[in-house]
Amino acid sequence: SGFMASVPVVPLWVCGVATQLLSLSLASFGQTMQRYSHRAKSSQALFKGGGISLFIVSGPISMTSYLWAPISSITVLGALRSPLLAILALWFLGERIDGKCWHGICLSVAGSWFGVLSAPKEKLHPLSNPMEFYTPAVVAYLTAVVPLYLVMLVIVMRSMKFKQMIWTIPFLSAVSFNVQVLYSDVVGRLSLTGFEGPRFWSQPSAVFVVFVIMATALLQLQLSVVGVDHHPPHRLIPVANGLSAAITFVQSVFVVHEFENISNWRAVGWALSALLGIWGSALVARSGEDEDTSPSNKAPLLGTCEVDVL
Repeated sequence: SGFMASVPVVPLWVCGVATQLLSLSLASFGQTMQRYSHRAKSSQALFKGGGISLFIVSGPISMTSYLWAPISSITVLGALRSPLLAILALWFLGERIDGKCWHGICLSVAGSWFGVLSAPKEKLHPLSNPMEFYTPAVVAYLTAVVPLYLVMLVIVMRSMKFKQMIWTIPFLSAVSFNVQVLYSDVVGRLSLTGFEGPRFWSQPSAVFVVFVIMATALLQLQLSVVGVDHHPPHRLIPVANGLSAAITFVQSVFVVHEFENISNWRAVGWALSALLGIWGSALVARSGEDEDTSPSNKAPLLGTCEVDVL
């Protein structure tokens, strides 16, 4: 008992941050492998299947992090995927990373760490029943967002022109991701009051929460596959992260009210971190506007595979 008493207790928000870092690393490697499969004639299915599998595994790990930490503490970590994807694109894909792209990556990373430091560390408003989640603000938000989202989803997925725009797939992914986060946060807030186990599964409203989480996860998988087939991950994901930061700000401040019990300075600091992430993502998106869409002439690190022109 003396040994156990000397072991430090790790705060839940630290567990959430560590879990999210693992998830974003797996997702980044997976999407890079999928993109590389376009170049690997002899083992295309292996790389694409392996990449998609890593992305699938990263999903449940990511959602677990939202059970332990507030939405605003976790979402800003997505900006850390920017430097990882850039390095992977440089080494494995032979992509050219220009100065504007690196500047955007640095701004995104700075905003991410600034956001982690200033964001709330504990979940507010525990729920004793899933239906308590549907406050007037949540109902108004979902009523406005979901129908417009579904219409845009159908239009984009039916049009090759829209798929090739750098912001359409990231926008759809960011919205579905944030809806998924909202419902994952519900599970975390229910666990604070002991609403779990058999009691959880006996409630239709709780089962619906799980259904939404799974449905949005499948939607994000499809969007990721389509997006990476049309755009390099090191440009696609930073744009999605910037859009997600803007949506998270709206959700955290006006929908779930995560900033109620923290100082104004910390709230302003988190808003500033979101702006840095959006600014950095915009620079990354613009960095590729003048680039040739064909693969770089530079040989990738995995140079044993044959390369064809996309």
